[in-house]
Amino acid sequence: MDDRNKDLMNQQHSEQIISEKIDEYATPQEDLKIIVLDLLPVENGFDHHTIKFDAVRNGSLVVRRGQTFDLLVKFNREFVMQKDSLRFTFETGNEPSPVRGSYIECLLGNKENQSRWRVMIKKRIAEDEIVLFAYTPPDCLVSNWKLTVETVELTDEFVNPISRSKEIHLFILFNPWCQDDSVYFPDNKLLEEYVNNDSGVIFQGNYKQIGAKPWFFGQFEEGILEASLYCMQKGFNFKV
Repeated sequence: MDDRNKDLMNQQHSEQIISEKIDEYATPQEDLKIIVLDLLPVENGFDHHTIKFDAVRNGSLVVRRGQTFDLLVKFNREFVMQKDSLRFTFETGNEPSPVRGSYIECLLGNKENQSRWRVMIKKRIAEDEIVLFAYTPPDCLVSNWKLTVETVELTDEFVNPISRSKEIHLFILFNPWCQDDSVYFPDNKLLEEYVNNDSGVIFQGNYKQIGAKPWFFGQFEEGILEASLYCMQKGFNFKV
């Protein structure tokens, strides 16, 4: 084979590679979908002083307002920062409303969002897996919330929805450890006694003779959290 034929073959081979690369980039990328949405209930439970709740032991997320909590998200393909994003919808009550603070939408990483609720990327574990942190304001409604995560495509003018995750339920509670919460209490040692201790004593008798006996409060037992929130919501009509 002479040099001319070799050069011609090399040129054809190079053109084929370039053509394949062009076809690869021209092929529309697969729609972004959420494969795993992990609420990390145990890790968040320790950080938010809620690890003792039965709901956490059963895989539910129980957090306190005014404090960030983490989420782990795994996708069906690489998450492209310049193109892909997520939209988070938090709802509570029978008729969720932005005016009443019971319906919240926030876009991933949107610092200009007027809502004080926000979700940001904390770290990237792999091309298709990220850890997020979500922040709820210290005066948000104490309630059982419904969370929906939606994958969206960013364009110059629009945010195009692609797919939605299944509805996830979480509990948001008062936070006496947060200085900006109206129930803030500065003594951590006493907080362990007043909030995290599920047993103690009750006193009985009269002013001449007072006795004490052990008492189990049971605030972390199955169904107690749900029942307490239900009574509070009925009493305050979701205005807490």
